[in-house]
Amino acid sequence: MSAESPTSPNDQEGPQIRIQLPNGQQPTPEQIEQMRKQIAADAAKHGLTVPQFLEKLKEQQMAQQQHQQQQQQAQQAQQQQQQMQPINPGEPTKEALALAKFLQSQDLKVRQCILNGQRKDMFKGRQLSGLRISIHS
Repeated sequence: MSAESPTSPNDQEGPQIRIQLPNGQQPTPEQIEQMRKQIAADAAKHGLTVPQFLEKLKEQQMAQQQHQQQQQQAQQAQQQQQQMQPINPGEPTKEALALAKFLQSQDLKVRQCILNGQRKDMFKGRQLSGLRISIHS
């Protein structure tokens, strides 16, 4: 490890970083000096100069942002895929036919909708919320 001074006299030539505190205030000169000392100590701890350390931090930040963007894009694609699943009706099962017949015999509000270009009956009403049917029994 080299024995470089943690703060160089030509700090003004290095990258200018604008720091704003969470409440919108600018840091005091004492706070800025404390931050510079902390950055210099962290850089020395990693065996880097301050500019090298700041560049490494920037690279890590960019990589983290890219990773977050990729995750968001994957999540959006997954959500779109889930939303876009078409309804492919097949042959109705015996259970489905029995359930439809039972529901039609009940006093439920029937609404018509268009599904795949055909009119279909839909059941609507609070009466269904109290209905508990075990399909697997």
